[in-house]
Amino acid sequence: SKPLKFESIILEPPRVIKAGDLKQKKGDGDLIFEFGEPFAGASIEFILEDRNGYLWIAANKNLYKYDGENIAIYLHGQIPSVSSMVEDSLGRIWIGSFSNGVFQLDMKSGVVRHLTKIQGLAGDQVVRMISDGQNRIWLTMGVSRVVNIIDQHSNIIKELGPGQGFSVGILAGGILLDNSSNIWITSLTDG
Repeated sequence: SKPLKFESIILEPPRVIKAGDLKQKKGDGDLIFEFGEPFAGASIEFILEDRNGYLWIAANKNLYKYDGENIAIYLHGQIPSVSSMVEDSLGRIWIGSFSNGVFQLDMKSGVVRHLTKIQGLAGDQVVRMISDGQNRIWLTMGVSRVVNIIDQHSNIIKELGPGQGFSVGILAGGILLDNSSNIWITSLTDG
């Protein structure tokens, strides 16, 4: 276990734009809708619906919050290659990056917290995350062959890997919390 030491910054107020009308995409009859700007031509990396029904959209190194009428732009240009997003039990949004660790967006306090390898993660390549309902965030960590567990109650980062008896080959990154609170982790080589 390592102490949890976030790098913290004040969250800048978002730039808010009026969302255009959703347009049904022409095609094979599927109900697919498009926003238009600011997403036209963008690569949408991840979408999360929070407990209040807002959509959080990661694209173009930005984080967008869509409330049904407006789009608020947070963390402009600060989040490269988003791999995963999850909401924790306290309503904070966690954003995993393929190259820059994990960010925690706390809208209530107006603070963004950031963790990387320098602050104690096993690496900077977060593949997937889950929140286990006990205020812990589980991260599969790509090529490092470990799982990090951020325990906010105990203020520590735990590591599951070969040194802790966790036998896993190359992580495929899949992690799932089932209805019985079991956590399932996939591997490319060891099942």
